[in-house]
Amino acid sequence: MDVEAIAVAEVSRLVATCTALKPYISLNDKTPFTDGHVDLYSGLKQSKEQWLGRVDVQVKGRSVKANERTSITFSIKRTDLKAYQKNSGVLYFVVLVEDSGASTTYCALLSPFAIEDHFARSSPTTKNITVGLKLFPTSPSEIQPIFALALKTREQRISQGFDAVLFERMKSLTIHTATEIDFAVPVTLSPGSADFALVLTTEDGLEVPLSGVFQVTPLAFTKRPIAVEFRSGDMAYKGGTAVQTADGSVEIELAAGLSIVFRASGDQHSMSFSFTLERSLADRLKGLEFYAALLATRAISIDGVEQQFVMAEGDSDAELITHLSALRELRELFDLLNVDTRFIDIQAIDDKLSRQLSVLRRAFVHGEEISDPELETSRVLQKVGDWGLMFLVVPGSKPGRWRMVDPFNDLTRQQYRMSYIDEGVRQVIPVTAYDMVEPDQLGTVLNANLRSIVGAYEALSDYSSTFGQANLRVLALIAAADTHEARAEELLEAAIALNNWLIASEGQKPQHLLNSWQMKWRKGGLSAPERNEVRAFRKSIKDDSEISPRKLLLACALLLGEEEEVAFLAGQLTPDELSEMQGWPIWRLRKDPPS
Repeated sequence: MDVEAIAVAEVSRLVATCTALKPYISLNDKTPFTDGHVDLYSGLKQSKEQWLGRVDVQVKGRSVKANERTSITFSIKRTDLKAYQKNSGVLYFVVLVEDSGASTTYCALLSPFAIEDHFARSSPTTKNITVGLKLFPTSPSEIQPIFALALKTREQRISQGFDAVLFERMKSLTIHTATEIDFAVPVTLSPGSADFALVLTTEDGLEVPLSGVFQVTPLAFTKRPIAVEFRSGDMAYKGGTAVQTADGSVEIELAAGLSIVFRASGDQHSMSFSFTLERSLADRLKGLEFYAALLATRAISIDGVEQQFVMAEGDSDAELITHLSALRELRELFDLLNVDTRFIDIQAIDDKLSRQLSVLRRAFVHGEEISDPELETSRVLQKVGDWGLMFLVVPGSKPGRWRMVDPFNDLTRQQYRMSYIDEGVRQVIPVTAYDMVEPDQLGTVLNANLRSIVGAYEALSDYSSTFGQANLRVLALIAAADTHEARAEELLEAAIALNNWLIASEGQKPQHLLNSWQMKWRKGGLSAPERNEVRAFRKSIKDDSEISPRKLLLACALLLGEEEEVAFLAGQLTPDELSEMQGWPIWRLRKDPPS
């Protein structure tokens, strides 16, 4: 039995059934690499005027035992593939012939881009490359589009390259395929694994074949925000993101660690939950309380409509509830200290820190006194990850017992005094709790209760020294906002509030105006009227100003972004003056000088 003859005859027979195709495939063809070609026509007459082009074909026959297949692979020499690529591609046929003479035809469209993909996925030293083949159809309505696509791919040129500027002139993208594509689901077309031709058409009519992977993702399969409230018990998530998955289910992500998957099968609807522990105390607590409510009620409210569901408890659910109880105790402490729990990293709380926080909870929440004969009156900064809690240790009800005091609690505000030596004389002035915090720590103290900072200084407004201390805190808050991005907005708002109080109390002194402008600069820049205010202020500077006029002029130049003026004025300062000004927050407004 001549397998090759049967193979050529079978491919020719299938092609001949198509009115727009004419095969020229020879048996024992001596032409290198191919066994012939198939001509394509636009009409039934198959005249020269209707000729569209030709597609080269290669036919291989193989003897096999009877077996059903939908696809096979075939090993092709690299040198042959290189030749096919240079010759604009080939339709590669493999016909499996059984002992009975029955045959099954398979085909691979080896376009220039597809061959390049096969090369890219194989070692350069590989002599034979395995190519996947698909079952070749027997219906003319399915055969003709395959040859039409093969003809289109002959326009592909590996050496041509691609200029990205063509996208700016793009009018359309056209996908040519032999079969319809369902774009209602995500589609990925890749040379070597899918038969397609992607053509970019420019505004002036130029058609450019495109290589590479082409992906189409329907909107339903991309994450999109939804304005829906999901509530379980007392916990609610307003909004989230939704995305459809390949199996037809919809996944709703309420938070980074909490997702709900809705599935529909006929008239049956079900939902499942995916829950992972988040790092911040605030997010983890909310997620756990939501999940605990789901476990307890077996119900979820979606925009006010309650949905009942069956939920099997997992082995770890009891552990989660125990963990939730411990987190609630932590929140009790932090709430009492006015701490934003979004900044508390649970992963930073090891066993030692957990014990320390437990002691603080008993002291602050339950008012317990600590028994420790080695303690003394002191100020303590308790580290919690990258942040800290500041509190005072003061004598308790009896010797050896101590109380913990939150100095920033505005409900139990106390007066503090600071002493210093001035010209050999000890001076004592009243200060707020905020003045006890070193400037480089101000941004890290989470229990500083910055919303009450104005009230703390206002309570000492009868003392003239208070206003100078308050101005120093404004500068420290601005510097802290520059250093601690996560709390920048909170720190700046406190600085703005305190500076506004200073302006209301002392008037528009130069330092208060400059601080006001530099904070506005940090919050989005100065408006045109505000820049004019700076210019007007600059003209009003006098030699008898509290601050050196040279420093005030330099500050104005920094606010206005006048680089040459900044460089000139900085050169007019003494080394000590320049060093002092470089320590001011306003110096951060300076652009990097040219190297």
